[in-house]
Amino acid sequence: MQYYIRQQRKYVSGPHDDAHIRQWVKEAKVREEMEFSEDGEEWMLGIEMYEFFSPEARAASRDRSHRLV
Repeated sequence: MQYYIRQQRKYVSGPHDDAHIRQWVKEAKVREEMEFSEDGEEWMLGIEMYEFFSPEARAASRDRSHRLV
């Protein structure tokens, strides 16, 4: 899946794939208050994007990064 990311309701980038977004979440480049869209028309807050911002998703991301070291 690919998503557009919008900041401050005006700066839009993308589309970006899941792997890049997960990496940016881990690096704190993408945050829960940013907005996400599959089509660039309908937006939702990152906090609603459970695949990226749930406690389980964050833990899985940390676990994967530890295995790569």
